[in-house]
Amino acid sequence: MASINFMNMDIDQKVPNYNKGSKAGQVHKKPSSDTIKFMEKINVELCYIKKEINGMKDTLHEFIDKCDNRYVSKDRFSPVEKIAYGLISLIGAGFIGGLIYLLIYQ
Repeated sequence: MASINFMNMDIDQKVPNYNKGSKAGQVHKKPSSDTIKFMEKINVELCYIKKEINGMKDTLHEFIDKCDNRYVSKDRFSPVEKIAYGLISLIGAGFIGGLIYLLIYQ
């Protein structure tokens, strides 16, 4: 039985012939008109879905391009990191010094 690839079909294409590639001794029923209409409808829906996915891909690529300039790189963050750690260390040393002062002189 021949396989059908609906993803590569165009919206205006007709439903393929199902009797192609039949082997001797095999009996193939021709699909009913309801089945053909249903498959054409599915084909159209798949084409619309593919277009929507391609649109989402384009939007995602635009978003990634915009975000490249917003994030801070490692070399730009390093000085800020050193200053922040230094201030936290000073505050921590002052707090611990205050606790030691309270324990010793109280």
